[in-house]
Amino acid sequence: MSGIVDKFCSFLKYERRYSEHTITSYLNDIKQFIKYCEFLQIGFPVDVRPTHVRSWVAELSIRGLKPRSINRKVTSLRTFFTFCRANKILPDNPVQIVKGLRIGKSIPSTIKESELEELFGQMQHAMADGYPFSILRDLAVLEILYGTGIRRAELIELKINDIDDHRSVLRVMGKGRKERELPLTGKLMDIIYIYIHHRAEMNPPHEYLIVTNKGRKAYPRFIYSLVTRYLRSVSSVENRGPHSLRHSFATHLTENGADIAAVKKLLGHSSLASTEVYIHNSMGKLKEIYKQSLPR
Repeated sequence: MSGIVDKFCSFLKYERRYSEHTITSYLNDIKQFIKYCEFLQIGFPVDVRPTHVRSWVAELSIRGLKPRSINRKVTSLRTFFTFCRANKILPDNPVQIVKGLRIGKSIPSTIKESELEELFGQMQHAMADGYPFSILRDLAVLEILYGTGIRRAELIELKINDIDDHRSVLRVMGKGRKERELPLTGKLMDIIYIYIHHRAEMNPPHEYLIVTNKGRKAYPRFIYSLVTRYLRSVSSVENRGPHSLRHSFATHLTENGADIAAVKKLLGHSSLASTEVYIHNSMGKLKEIYKQSLPR
């Protein structure tokens, strides 16, 4: 059993080139389903049938897990069983015909520009008499997330040499190992380089840009806790995690007239449909344009 799962993880890492965070999520989903199979007293993976997967989905739904999270788990299983079938470990993929749950489109939470300005002002004031490393690092994290719209996983994987200071550009490795370049403002460049100078004093044994107070590479929960702690002080929106800064980046760009195709490229979306949600988020701006443009 563990041998098959280990081979699958190697496949995700070396062939799919998934991040450590994504591989861990896949592995946790598979382990959770294995426990469910043990509860049903069926062998994994040889005895798994579509009915077992559907009953697991129903069980997760009864527990109150959101449809989006359940569908992610089903995707993990489907990818695993596809791997097993491709490697002739199993004759069929029992998850192939299992459909995901319907998900209604939701408008992402957005932090107001005024709230972010207030937050960044508070942090700059806290550094008036010097540059405490933790506050400087936290400011860099928040400014990079909001100023570039990158994902949390992309931030964690950034290395110092991903910053091109000659062109003021940030190189980002996104989903599916797709690389994109993002422009950096002069202000953001200054914040990053002040942070890098103080980071060097810690002499961490790696080149990852964002580090903990002990010089270790940042990890998902660390970034999530950092962001939510600061956003709670200025905003009351329901979702105040790292992704809300990505949403805010895209929404504020569209509100200020940015072309939706350009926003798509900056976000690293493969489909324009994924980006169009930010048009709905900019309803106030759309109403303003409507009033200005309509003849009567």
